[in-house]
Amino acid sequence: MTPEEVDALILQTGDTRNLPFWTDRSWTRYPFAYEGAEEHFTLPAAVGWHPGYDSQSWDIEAHVKAKESGKRYSFIYIYSYNRMGWYFGFNCRVLNVADISEKRHYVDRRYHFRPFPGLFPPPLDIKEGNLDITYRPRGRSVERWCPKTDSGGNPVPFEFRLEASSYGGSGMDMKLDVDLEALKPPLLDGAMDYRGMLTMFGQPYTFAFCLSPRVRVRGTFEIGGVTEEIEGIAKIGLQWAPNHFGKTNKPIKRIKHECFSGHLSNGWDFGIWRQYETMRYNRLLPFSGIFALFEDNAMMTTNEYTLEPISYQKCPGWSKETKPIFRTGPRDHYVTHAARLTIPEWDADLVITPLLEDNTQAVFVEYYFGPTEISGTVRGKEVHGLGFSEGTKLWYQDHELIKMMRNILGELPDSAFAGNRADIRRKLVNELEEALAAYQVNNTARAGEVLEGCLALISADIREDVIVAPAVSLSDICRDFIRRL
Repeated sequence: MTPEEVDALILQTGDTRNLPFWTDRSWTRYPFAYEGAEEHFTLPAAVGWHPGYDSQSWDIEAHVKAKESGKRYSFIYIYSYNRMGWYFGFNCRVLNVADISEKRHYVDRRYHFRPFPGLFPPPLDIKEGNLDITYRPRGRSVERWCPKTDSGGNPVPFEFRLEASSYGGSGMDMKLDVDLEALKPPLLDGAMDYRGMLTMFGQPYTFAFCLSPRVRVRGTFEIGGVTEEIEGIAKIGLQWAPNHFGKTNKPIKRIKHECFSGHLSNGWDFGIWRQYETMRYNRLLPFSGIFALFEDNAMMTTNEYTLEPISYQKCPGWSKETKPIFRTGPRDHYVTHAARLTIPEWDADLVITPLLEDNTQAVFVEYYFGPTEISGTVRGKEVHGLGFSEGTKLWYQDHELIKMMRNILGELPDSAFAGNRADIRRKLVNELEEALAAYQVNNTARAGEVLEGCLALISADIREDVIVAPAVSLSDICRDFIRRL
C-alpha cells in the first residue's frame, strides 16, 4: 500500500466519501434493532452489562495516524469479565499499542483474580443499558469508556468516549483520550443467518456482534511524555456467554481459534471466525464463517470460503509482558503469519499480512493479536485494507508440520526452483508424506532418514532466500521435525 492509500483509508478521505455508506445516517437512532434480532441486539441496551452471563467482553481495535509527526499507530483495548462459578473470578483489562512506524509494541495487561466474585467484585463498574464502563485499578488513574451526551444529558446514538492510560506497561507511559463515532450500523457475527447467536469454544448461546465495524477515532495520544492529535478508523466488538469458555473446552487445548477483521478501500468491512478441534486433525467447528457489511451497508455471511495460511512464524518466546498464565502447547510452536482468503460467492481474493514481526500478546493462554494489511481483488478490481488478526491456534503437531511445508511450497514463485517446478514439488511432497507415515507408526529412524533427504533436496533444488523473515522456511520446519524425533 502507498502512503496515500493508507492515509485515505485511515482518515476516511478520497473515494471513501463517494461510497453509499458515507451519506447514509438513517440508522443513527436509538432504539436500534434489526428485524428478527430485537431480543438480543436492541441498542443501546445490547452494548451494556448483561446480568446472568458469566463471560462478557468489550473491545476496540484501531488504526490511527498522528497529525504532527505523521507516525502510524494501532491500539487494542479490551475489558473481559469471567465468573467461574460461585468460587472464582478472572477479569482483565488489556491496552496494546503498536508503533507501526518503528515496528514496536507496548503491552499493558492487568489481571484481577477474585475468590467468591459475588463478595469480592473486580474494579470494573459496568452499567446496564449502554456501553458505560469505569475501571478503577488500585493506585492508577481511573479509566472510562462511556456514551457521549448532548446538552440535555441524553446519550448521542453510536458515539462514545474512551479515556485510558498505561503506566510502565512495556516500559512506556501512555494515555488515550479519544472520541468514537460509528460510520456504519452494527454487524452481527454470522449476520442474520445466525442472528449473532453462535457456538463458540463448544458453548452454544454465545452472542457476538460489532457495535460498528467502521468507527471514526479522533482525539489525543500521549506516549513517552509527547502528546499528539490522532485520527483513524476502528471497530468496536463485544460478546457475552452464559458460562466462561473453559467450561466447555476441556482440555483447554482442544478447541483453538483464529479471527481476522478488515476495513477495505471499496467500503467493505468483514470479520472471520475459525474454530479448530485440534484433537481431530483441526476439524472446523461451527461457527467458522465470514460475515461483512458491504459498501451499501448490506449485511452478508457465508461458509463457502477458503482461508489458507501461506506462511508461518515461529514464536520467538514469550516475554515477561506477554507470557501466558497457562501453556497449551510445547515450547516450540508456530502461528499463522500470512493467509489467503478466497470467497467465490463474493468474487473476492485477498491476502492478509501482519504489520509487526511479533504479535505474541498472551492473555491467559498463548494468544496473538496485532495489526494487518490486506491486498487483493474484489469483483475484479484491486482493493487494499487494514485490519487485525488474533488467535490461540498454535501449529506444532506432526501432521501440521507437513501441511505447513506443503503450503509454503505451494506459494514459492517459479524462480525459486532450480529445475522443473512440478517435478521438484511432487518429489518433495511424496517424501514428506513418507516421513509423516513413518513417524506415525513410531519408526523414527526411517522418518529421520527421509527428512534428512528432504533437507538435501531443499538445499539443492530450492532457493529459500525468497522467503522474507519473520516467515519461516521449509528447511527451518524440517529441522524442527528432525529435532523432535
